[in-house]
Amino acid sequence: MEECSVTLDLEEHMPAFDEFEPETDKTAAAAHAHAQVILNAYNGNQFMQIAGTEDEDKPLPEAHIESLHITQEYMCLIQNATLDEDKLDSETLDHLQDSIEETLEIIDPDERLLLGLFTATNFSKATYNQCCSAILWHYQESGILTFYKVKQLVANISGIVPVMDNMCINSCHAFTGPFADIDAALFANQLAKHGKKVPQQQACTFPLGLQI
Repeated sequence: MEECSVTLDLEEHMPAFDEFEPETDKTAAAAHAHAQVILNAYNGNQFMQIAGTEDEDKPLPEAHIESLHITQEYMCLIQNATLDEDKLDSETLDHLQDSIEETLEIIDPDERLLLGLFTATNFSKATYNQCCSAILWHYQESGILTFYKVKQLVANISGIVPVMDNMCINSCHAFTGPFADIDAALFANQLAKHGKKVPQQQACTFPLGLQI
């Protein structure tokens, strides 16, 4: 593959140095010089190996800039991810690896009732429980499921299984990957949990594999 090159006249995209305020002259000059170094390095192919060369699998050097180092850590974790280290429970993992291919039919009248009730109440636990109590008052033999059980039923039928991760209440980041073992957000210094057990806020991820 041919080596690609980028040509960019930085002078066309940046104002002359005499247009900057005096206190920003040094900063502007440094930024200009830094941009030129990066551009020259790219054109010289010093940091980016072109696909197809003998060095395409050579690992990138470890970054010393914090934000780039964090990105590299996430990339490494993604590249080496396995189901053995997944957050999904064993039953869900078995379902993922041995999926059911036949068409699923819900013929149990109690299950149909509860699924309709679950969706009609907009997945509200309090509303669902109140409706179930009203049904049980009149139909005491109904096979009513708890809110937790009906959520499991929905997950088994739809394949939509949420993965919950603690996150910063200011949305700085989730406590995953290189942040999995820290107690407070890296940037906002907000604690992951109230006390030791209750998460302050959580992010929800729906893996696609179970839905396919």
